[in-house]
Amino acid sequence: MVNSKHPYAGVQLGLSDEMSNATAPPPAYMMQADHVTSAQPSGSGVQLIGDPQLPNFSTIPMNANPPVGPESTQIRCPQCKCTVKTNVRYRSTTKTHLACILLSWTCCCCCLPYCMNSCRNANHFCPMCGTFIGTYQS
Repeated sequence: MVNSKHPYAGVQLGLSDEMSNATAPPPAYMMQADHVTSAQPSGSGVQLIGDPQLPNFSTIPMNANPPVGPESTQIRCPQCKCTVKTNVRYRSTTKTHLACILLSWTCCCCCLPYCMNSCRNANHFCPMCGTFIGTYQS
């Protein structure tokens, strides 16, 4: 035979009665405009302490683009924080093309600036994460 009565039908929790009879007000939060006041327990009650001393921190500026040279440089990567020796990729610039045009008018070695790393920019990359670190412009 199936009992159709709910098993918890006769149980009253009584939480609503306890909440409606609450006599204590909610805790007060003490805030002042110029500083925060904190409450510390003591033997006779609560002792108020204001203006806590904060430690002094100094800011060390970090160079976003560290100086790099024409060759591979040992540096700390700003992305992965590893100390690595950079990978260098040389790229031709407008100066390289102008040198090629000037050499084509004067002699037959017009491709010489494209073979010399000193005529191209050196782009430095992190070998661990591949982040661009900086450029050395020739």
